[in-house]
Amino acid sequence: MAIIVEDGTGVAGANSYVTVAEFQAYALARGITIIGNPETLLIRAMDYIESLDYCGHKLTYTQTLQWPRYGVWVDSIPYQVNVIPIELKNAQMQTAISIDSGVDPLSTIPRVIHSASVGPMSVTYEDGSHTETIRSINASISKLIACHTGTSFCVYRGG
Repeated sequence: MAIIVEDGTGVAGANSYVTVAEFQAYALARGITIIGNPETLLIRAMDYIESLDYCGHKLTYTQTLQWPRYGVWVDSIPYQVNVIPIELKNAQMQTAISIDSGVDPLSTIPRVIHSASVGPMSVTYEDGSHTETIRSINASISKLIACHTGTSFCVYRGG
């Protein structure tokens, strides 16, 4: 499937925030070799990226993707409506790399339970190795999904 890049204007049929060339350059700069088909990886990464709940509001109800958006503030500065954030592009590319390495944040993660017993005592814990990759993806776009309105108030307990 061909990549159709959203450039901030609400491109009809858009399915990516980055080009294949941007993705390949991003991976190369980090010494990562892409094994899978770059187009497929970027589109699968978009499945995850588009599932997140972002700050602000979609620009139009007819646009294909979650961005462009209005009402987004990052570090107390309003984001321009027609700009696709670099954090979003990086998150899509990180997700594609993660998928290429075998960790898809939308896949069903099997539970791996480890147990140890000593006499009558036993300890059981779950291996959470896949969650670290998902956290690193979310960390790259945390400012776009963790909305801070700047509104705060004090609550006092009556006594």
